[in-house]
Amino acid sequence: MTEVEGMGYEAEIRQPLDRAAWEQREIYAHLGVALYFCQVVEAALVTHLATLQGATAGRGLTETEVDDLFVELFGHTLGRNIKNVKRFLGEQGEWALADQMAETLKLRNELVHQWMRKRTMLQGTSENRLAMVDELRGAIGKLENAERAIREGTRTMMAKVGVPEGFVEGEHQRLTELAERGEEDSDAPNYFSKKRDG
Repeated sequence: MTEVEGMGYEAEIRQPLDRAAWEQREIYAHLGVALYFCQVVEAALVTHLATLQGATAGRGLTETEVDDLFVELFGHTLGRNIKNVKRFLGEQGEWALADQMAETLKLRNELVHQWMRKRTMLQGTSENRLAMVDELRGAIGKLENAERAIREGTRTMMAKVGVPEGFVEGEHQRLTELAERGEEDSDAPNYFSKKRDG
């Protein structure tokens, strides 16, 4: 959002909003949260797939191999990573999350590619704006459930391959502390850095 002419950001955010403006703000805020959870699901699936590939490698992966695998998997679409999980598990049976992930992919694609465009003309009334917010809340809930299901499957798999209990939570805490200090992780692969090669 651009600043109101002659008014700085701090003053602008203190301006009162009428009901319509507040509801419009809520639509965009909830759409932003929904899109954020699309990325959370994608990251959880990449971790799941990387753990699955590592578990089936027959040997431990080096840090470099793990980093390269994450670079590769984050370069794939959500749909491709879902297909890859099904392919890996196809040899061992049906993936319990296959239907949920198909629905999640459909929801993600709808949110990213068409959701707002299809609802542009619905934003003229309070009733419609509030219905849009409710719809987005429902989408957020579905995405949270999908991420939770993937995460639980990944934890189970990590335990089977010997990843110590609490390792992921410890790494999350360490990275959170770095982020809160505005620092980068010096051990992270370059794709996580603001500084790019070349």
